[in-house]
Amino acid sequence: MPTLSELMAANISNAMTNVKTWGGVVYNVKEYGAKGDGVTDDTLAIRKTIANMPKGGFLFFPQGEYLVSQIDSNDYIFKIDRPIKIMGTGLQSVIRVKAGTPATCNLFYISPDMNYGSEFYGVRDILIWPQTPDSGGNVFYIDVSGNGQTISNFLMSDTYIQQHGGKAVKVVNAENKPDGFFHSVFERCKIYGGTEFIRSGDNISFRNCVFRGKNRAIEVKSVSIPAQANYPNHFIIDACNFDNEGGVLLVHFAKNLVIKDCNMEQTSLLNGAVIDVLGDDTQVVNFVMERCHLTAFSQAGSSCDNIRLGNVYGALIDKCTMSNEVGGNNIVIEADARKVRIGEIQFNTGNQIVNKGSFSNVEYFYDKPVTKVKATGVSVIDSAQNFVQFTTEDFDRYGMFDPALPHRLSATIPGKYLFVADVEFSPNADGTRAAYIVKNTSTTLANVTVNAYSLPGAPTRLQVTAVADMQVGEYVQLWLTQASGVTLTANVSFSMIKVN
Repeated sequence: MPTLSELMAANISNAMTNVKTWGGVVYNVKEYGAKGDGVTDDTLAIRKTIANMPKGGFLFFPQGEYLVSQIDSNDYIFKIDRPIKIMGTGLQSVIRVKAGTPATCNLFYISPDMNYGSEFYGVRDILIWPQTPDSGGNVFYIDVSGNGQTISNFLMSDTYIQQHGGKAVKVVNAENKPDGFFHSVFERCKIYGGTEFIRSGDNISFRNCVFRGKNRAIEVKSVSIPAQANYPNHFIIDACNFDNEGGVLLVHFAKNLVIKDCNMEQTSLLNGAVIDVLGDDTQVVNFVMERCHLTAFSQAGSSCDNIRLGNVYGALIDKCTMSNEVGGNNIVIEADARKVRIGEIQFNTGNQIVNKGSFSNVEYFYDKPVTKVKATGVSVIDSAQNFVQFTTEDFDRYGMFDPALPHRLSATIPGKYLFVADVEFSPNADGTRAAYIVKNTSTTLANVTVNAYSLPGAPTRLQVTAVADMQVGEYVQLWLTQASGVTLTANVSFSMIKVN
């Protein structure tokens, strides 16, 4: 019986001599003339290897440093038009793009010459590093825009891609095309340079990956997609770590987008968001984020949010922690967002939640103490402090609202609480409107003042949020003021949520 060492040696020997193993024939680039010495340009030898490979084969890079470059007028260094798998030995197998390679030249251009069904494409155990910063263009440019072109199984694992002149991975599909890039997984990779998916397809997952660099980590795009056509569907980001200058995620259109158990930071994005779910191409349907930590470290004078929800229908954010180190917003809900549910969030620094839309489109839910009360038709006298007395409760866990004391919410358990007040003043175009969250009648926790909305017949809306430590029996109130010259009315909702 052979020993383990003998089996391992035989396995390596098989790889070196193109013996069928691991489900496919292994084609060693050194057997086709590649040197892997970091000095010789190995482009032609690697192209020769690819040309001799059938579908299903392994393009194998043994330990070494393979210098490659643009040697002709093509906008790529290597073209792969059939299902093959690129494989190395880990960080000891390095593909290095030569200095001076233009940003318009892709390293691997993957575009199938026919529909190969469910056969696998893959990349694993390899390091891709430019000879000088930003050499070359996209590292993997996957083009399935042609008629009948489909990649239905793509696996990238244990691969390290350093910053180049373009994206680490860019997937492009044609508009109104029913097939594309499906059932694909990126796992245990370290990616600089970001990824971009244009009308890609469904069932795409990132698992246990690390993202770094100056570009946004993941961007999902679609342009003018009709309802019956292809769209990114079931896009999952699981247990990944992000530290990207340009933010983590930008979504123009997607369906069933799930992010869970991730740590996300960005360092210099100006006037944007760490996670920006815009829906500016077509409405994003079903966005879920759970058990994540987000931090925005912006430059002074910038306005960076942690999460911005735009044209979204159905969103859930729960069991997350958020910090905004320059005083920006943690969650911004734009006017066109619908069916947003906010669960258990710990806000460390920065503004908590800004709701620019209809108050009825946001629901706050917690397993911890929480209450939400309302008042309609509140009389707000001009140039006076008006205490709001609440008349109805949506829910009240732990008895924080007492109808006998209708102008206050009281802590029944000590801890840190989030307060959110939404106010809609009756139409009047004159003067200002203001709301104050006040603790124990004497301490103002937060206040917001706005100019009256000038459009005839339109109400003025504002939101004020605060976070404060509360002892049992301490309470908060909501005060309203206005300077229109007449008495106005207001509709109000007020939530108190324990956050730790």
